[in-house]
Amino acid sequence: MIISCSRRTDIPAFYSGWLMERIRAGYCIVPNPLNPRQISKLSLKPEDVTAIVFWTRYPEPLIKDLGTLNEIGYKYYFQISINNYGKKYEKNNPNIKKVLKSVEHLTDKIGPRKIIWRYDPVILDDSLNYDFHIMNFSFLIKELKKSVKKIITSVITPYRKVLNKMKNLEKIESDKEKVHKLLQDFNSIANTNSLQLEICSYHTDLTSIGIKPAKCIDNELLNALYGLNLSYRKDKSQRKECDCTISKDIGQYNSCLMNCLYCYATTSNETALRNYQKHTIKTETIY
Repeated sequence: MIISCSRRTDIPAFYSGWLMERIRAGYCIVPNPLNPRQISKLSLKPEDVTAIVFWTRYPEPLIKDLGTLNEIGYKYYFQISINNYGKKYEKNNPNIKKVLKSVEHLTDKIGPRKIIWRYDPVILDDSLNYDFHIMNFSFLIKELKKSVKKIITSVITPYRKVLNKMKNLEKIESDKEKVHKLLQDFNSIANTNSLQLEICSYHTDLTSIGIKPAKCIDNELLNALYGLNLSYRKDKSQRKECDCTISKDIGQYNSCLMNCLYCYATTSNETALRNYQKHTIKTETIY
């Protein structure tokens, strides 16, 4: 079983102590996002966990525990979202210098093959226009190219709850040609820096412009990193464009405090704060 940790919240940044307590306990409890009264008990024992995929914007709080995870025998890799969009869109994200320093620290511990940089999601509007993205992406690649081997990007999905949060901002550009031009130029910049760019859950095949679809939960990467022989099993619980292999997510929605305006996992920062205040590292669930 692959553990996704987590699409629903930032466990490394905010709940690393809880995670380590649950690993010591050997299990955690995960409520069904659509029916909180329906709960699952998931084993976190090393013999039951094939690997852990960490999703985060700031890995630093978990780095001190990686030695323990290694000693126990867990296999893992990190996906780190770094957009550098500013407080208008990412209200509580740590300062970019602090994030980049943390990624450098993580690379020193585990090497670049176990770290994926996510420039995700791409939003094209009056503020985050083509020129901004090219300048920003180029800056970030310069800072990160020694710390990662692969970049995953995506284009914002117009979920109703996301659009409701963003309705007072500029109109989001959805012209396919403009989006594809930007993605193609991202790919050229990545190739120039010897990095691989893939795209997550996109409705159009972009292999003609050199961009392969991503598997964020990636059996092939785990096979390459750890000498495994995992076969591909599509995760049918994800949207149809998603190519991830099957995993179990241990997070809960409305518990991340990053307060990103475009986030699908947090409907309101107030709700996330209330849930965070309920949290203790001793609970079986996050809150």
